[in-house]
Amino acid sequence: MMKPHTVYMVCATPRSGSGLLCEALWSTALAGKPDEYFHSGTAEEYANEWSTTRFSDYLAKVLEFGTTSNGVFGFKIMWTDFQNHYLNHSATLNASALRDVAPEFRYIWIRRQDKLRQAISIWKRKQTGIISWYDNEPPEYERIPEFNFSALNHLVQQVRAWDLNWASYFKSLEVSPLVITYEEDLQQDYTVVVRKILNYLTIPAPEDLNVQAKRKKLSDELSEHFVRLYQSRE
Repeated sequence: MMKPHTVYMVCATPRSGSGLLCEALWSTALAGKPDEYFHSGTAEEYANEWSTTRFSDYLAKVLEFGTTSNGVFGFKIMWTDFQNHYLNHSATLNASALRDVAPEFRYIWIRRQDKLRQAISIWKRKQTGIISWYDNEPPEYERIPEFNFSALNHLVQQVRAWDLNWASYFKSLEVSPLVITYEEDLQQDYTVVVRKILNYLTIPAPEDLNVQAKRKKLSDELSEHFVRLYQSRE
């Protein structure tokens, strides 16, 4: 099994564009295969596929599967999973479990500046179960999401708190992560942001770098309607 020489962690919050970013990075075959390997649902799917029952075996399979031929491994983790597992030194996955497997460990922090639209995206997903879509036409809602000011206001405060928690963690480590923003970096050519990340990771990239990301934005007129309703109540 190839042991990675570079490991990076995509530090995320829900509906921040992290899935789109990781899909773009995965498509290059240069930046590992970043996924939520340590989220309970995703981990269960991979563990079943690989028939692993012990965490040590699962971690070995994750590193084998997720490391590209140039020795780079990446993974994504949400603040809630990070807080519940990665920061817990009594847990199987703790703060040193992955930092110790490679000489280089880097942090990529993906944020969304517009917390209201992020909260609306989370709220719509909670009600519809739709995570993403790939076709030219957006998915049809089986149940039209309902506006709820209190729920959205709570989520706005929640995503702000998650960002503050990430910032506090980086400060405690005295590290400066590479910050990627949904609005500034993922609204343009994905090749630009992927090149920025590869440069940060000191990974050589060819001139004809091929970056593909097929996910579509879930934001629609209903989202904007919720924005207007929320702002009218503030």
